[in-house]
Amino acid sequence: MSQISLPNGRVLMDVLKLTPERLWSGSKIALPLSFVRILLKLAISQLPFDEEFYMAMYPDLAAAHNTGQISDLKTHFAEQGYFEGRFGIRPSVDEEFYKKTYRDVADAVDLGQLSSGYDHYVKIGASEGRFANAEEMTALQSWLDVLNIN
Repeated sequence: MSQISLPNGRVLMDVLKLTPERLWSGSKIALPLSFVRILLKLAISQLPFDEEFYMAMYPDLAAAHNTGQISDLKTHFAEQGYFEGRFGIRPSVDEEFYKKTYRDVADAVDLGQLSSGYDHYVKIGASEGRFANAEEMTALQSWLDVLNIN
């Protein structure tokens, strides 16, 4: 992603045809999808990223990077990987929380069908909408509150 910065707040508000009152009113507005994409990319680019983890976790991307098909892995993460459900850093899976919250995972670990809650989470748990830890669960609720989705 080429470096994009936000313009002056007044300019941005004028372009979006927003007043401060409307911005804080709680009502909804329509935004161009291209603008939403840029905002998401900007937000994602601020997330922690570990290139070594990314290559170890995703050998397909490491191979593409090594052959020059992907020049910058952090850019790949911000523009594609995040939306594909890939992790930019090693997820912080709280084993105790995860197995207590997801009894089916605890049973599978106890039966030797899974090596750990972490193993489950990175393979399918995250894509199923499961939470790696209590903080992640709280963070999602905060986003749902902001978006008025309950």
